[in-house]
Amino acid sequence: MVQSGTLLRVYADGVAIAKATNCTISYNGEIIQTTHKDNVGSWTEATPGQKNGTVTCEALYAEGESFESLFNAFDTNTVVAIKYSTEVTGNKRTSVNTYITSMEKSAPVNDNVSYTVTFTMTSRPVRETV
Repeated sequence: MVQSGTLLRVYADGVAIAKATNCTISYNGEIIQTTHKDNVGSWTEATPGQKNGTVTCEALYAEGESFESLFNAFDTNTVVAIKYSTEVTGNKRTSVNTYITSMEKSAPVNDNVSYTVTFTMTSRPVRETV
């Protein structure tokens, strides 16, 4: 069954990020080149390396809401437990420990103030059924 993007939220330390408009989870795998003199001029050879990932959330800014606690976690280098989930029974959710590595606030003319926060994974993500 196709999931509705409207239901998918980022929860930081158990609390949904307020006024979220978009969220993304990214998984990346490094590749270690193992090309050597015996295979020069042929296809490169490689082996899997470390994996990493990020969770990004975009939200409308409102004084006194999620931005403040997220900024405090960023400022104090506090680990933030993330859930990326619809919280609908039977759907999958991803849980992972993170650090906030980027925050950006945007204030365009004639539009809402918004912000983006990026969480970098510090552990293996856990996929489980809600």
